Amino acid sequence: MSSQRIGLDLRHAIWLTHNRRCAYCTEPLSFAEVDVDHVIPEILNGKPELQKILAKLNLPTDFDIHSLLNFVPAHRRCNLAKASDVFNPAFPF
Repeated sequence: MSSQRIGLDLRHAIWLTHNRRCAYCTEPLSFAEVDVDHVIPEILNGKPELQKILAKLNLPTDFDIHSLLNFVPAHRRCNLAKASDVFNPAFPF
């Protein structure tokens, strides 16, 4: 569970930015269903493996896990299926 609360306005903006679809299964997503997920899990924040992941994804070493660039809308089931993995679009679930 995230340590960060995401307000309704931000949740709504993230949902609209992603065309009202789940970032993982790409199915339509109602606003009532929106879970905001971290693409790079926040559990990695401050851990050595985070730097390896950032390098692999060509992201700067000071990438902020809590930035808008790391937030996507998801169905609860998709968010739970991804769990603490780093999302890889080559291997959808």
